[in-house]
Amino acid sequence: TTFADGLNIPIGLHPYGRGVIVFSIPKIWFIDDRDGDGVGDHRTELYGDVGRADTHGMLASFRRGFDGWIRATHGFANTSRLVGGDGHAVDLISGWTLRFRPDGSRVESWAQGMINPFGSCFDARGDWFVSDCHSKPISQVLRGGCYTSWHVANDGLGAAPEVMDHVHDSTGLCGVASCQTDAWPEAYRGDFFVCNVLTSRINRDAPESHGSTLLMRERPDLVTCDDPWFRPVDLRFCADGALYIADFYNRIIGHYEVDLKHPGRDRERGRIWRLAPKDLVRRAPDLSRAEPAALIAAMGDGTLPLRMAALDELCDRFGAAAATAVRSGIAASLNEDQHACLLWAAHRIAVLDDAMLAAAMTAGPTVRVHALNVMAERAGWDHSDRMMAIAGLSDGDAFVRRAAAEALSRHPAPESVRPLIAALAAVASDDTQLRYKLRQALRDHLRDDACVPALAEPPLDETGQALVVDAALGAESPVAARVVLAYVRASRGDVAACVRHIARNLPGDSLIDLLEVVDARFADRLGLRLALADDVRAALIQREGSAPPLVDAWCGRAAAAVIDGFAIDGSAWSPVAGDMATWSVEGRYVPGRICISSLTRGEARIGTLRSPTFTCPARFSFRIAGHDGVPERPARGANRVRLIAEDGTELASAPAPRSDQAVTVDWDLAAHLGRSVMVEIIDGDDGGGSGYAWIAAGVWEPPVVPAEVPLVEDLRAAARLAAACRDAGPAPYLRRLACNRALDDESR
Repeated sequence: TTFADGLNIPIGLHPYGRGVIVFSIPKIWFIDDRDGDGVGDHRTELYGDVGRADTHGMLASFRRGFDGWIRATHGFANTSRLVGGDGHAVDLISGWTLRFRPDGSRVESWAQGMINPFGSCFDARGDWFVSDCHSKPISQVLRGGCYTSWHVANDGLGAAPEVMDHVHDSTGLCGVASCQTDAWPEAYRGDFFVCNVLTSRINRDAPESHGSTLLMRERPDLVTCDDPWFRPVDLRFCADGALYIADFYNRIIGHYEVDLKHPGRDRERGRIWRLAPKDLVRRAPDLSRAEPAALIAAMGDGTLPLRMAALDELCDRFGAAAATAVRSGIAASLNEDQHACLLWAAHRIAVLDDAMLAAAMTAGPTVRVHALNVMAERAGWDHSDRMMAIAGLSDGDAFVRRAAAEALSRHPAPESVRPLIAALAAVASDDTQLRYKLRQALRDHLRDDACVPALAEPPLDETGQALVVDAALGAESPVAARVVLAYVRASRGDVAACVRHIARNLPGDSLIDLLEVVDARFADRLGLRLALADDVRAALIQREGSAPPLVDAWCGRAAAAVIDGFAIDGSAWSPVAGDMATWSVEGRYVPGRICISSLTRGEARIGTLRSPTFTCPARFSFRIAGHDGVPERPARGANRVRLIAEDGTELASAPAPRSDQAVTVDWDLAAHLGRSVMVEIIDGDDGGGSGYAWIAAGVWEPPVVPAEVPLVEDLRAAARLAAACRDAGPAPYLRRLACNRALDDESR
């Protein structure tokens, strides 16, 4: 029977009531069978409009969760704005994920990021997993997560953690299912299966537990096929315990590299396969006529899809009329799975009470996870709710701790701040999902002005302060900016990231504090100070429309300091052969230190760089890396570091070590103690097209020469910034530099 037709790319659908919720460009519809003849006869618009700039990835993968909401994936390269009946709107970009109520009343964003997701599933704890052909075959999607994508900027916490590294040798992964049924052999239970359209296989991954983090380990494929037309595109376990596979069955699966009207494109065939153990004889019960007692009994079954279907049927068909049965069921629950479903039923039909939750928190770990997930959905927490969630942060089960963090993140309060910091400090390094969720929860608390005073007393240790600032960088608010500013005053952490955050969020009347911190921290890092000045000014212009005179004057001073470094006065490195564009700085040769290098600009460049004059010490050491010709050939003697007297006499020399790894050079200069000397870094090898023609040096001891070379990019940026700030101070230096042939033509 054809239930509904005339639909446009309906790749998202979910049975509901007497009909089906389905996506058809450009809206989500409910198609209802009101007269009971098996054919949809009424359509209600639920949400729209969905972007359709690229129709090969659209709204899809409708899966209803324990909470009664429908989860969905949003298509590749599209942007959409969906509005619920309550007026709440969400904006979606490319692979973002969402949830919506099946009655059209509300839609919410679930997570940002990913690229082209299609297919999703739940596990017994209610965790949601999605397949994405451009990101990873399987991703666990944490609420509020920001996942790797082409379209998502860093939200301050960095990318949400991934659960796998491999990609099953394909870019055509779509559809994911988890074996959450006792109908299959023990060896398969808990495993994940993914459709691989390109290789005509069903790939298999087994989860490896690291606390609350499941890492997918590749296993032998579940299905292989010698028919290249076998194109599995989606798969789901159903209430009978079998796995159903949608097979596109087509010779051509390309996008537009093959004409859409090519006769080889099959438009008639498609298959659904049922895969099950040979001895599986069970049939899915008809829940549509079952009474509450039978539905509650089904919630204790060993097959997750049956449990969830029974939960939905009870809540949708009976609602509050099932209250007595639900209460009795909770008191007499047979196992953790049934108890968990009944907690959700009590919540969804509005009969859940504190006694039910308190009892659940003394049950098994699966029940405790669901109890906290239910608490996350509740409005109007009281003190007992919060204390249960805070206690969950110390639970012996990592999944419970993660659920507690999620619940607390939805209900910020001062009492939760210190327990979250303590839990974050104690989390295992390999439990990346728990760490990320705790960071989210702490960030969400730091968005609330009322929570910040909890940081004051007793004083946090250095570890605690670092954890707070890490989370605060994800909170775009004035109160978070003040937390970060107080931290950087103590000269700790990644101050560059902190400065940018402060500039975006700190009120204008407090900006002088920020400028003083930058000046104090980066007095000898002129290039970085310039970049931060530019960032501060750009942030203020974006926020306020213009930068105040105080900031413009400060930016002008930062620009002048860089420009002064290029005024050839003997106070900085300067070229005596070639030009400044040959040289840059890199941090990869010596961990935590920088070296002056000729590699970054290209190995064909040559030149000699000379330091300012200094008084020769008794000993002088430095690190050197680089090459002097192809390794298997004799050294050319063209790349080296040397020490010279003011008259040009060479006093010491060290050749490039012919290695990417820096080695230490230690010169005994007692014979030249007290003389005026200079260091030269010489790159005299253009490589001749064969490479191996660069040199790097740095980490000078004693530090008698500048650690950095003035960068032409910094000079150009300083000139632009000075012009933008209308600062005339550097003008005389700029005029001199414009005529100085030691600079490259672009800089001049």
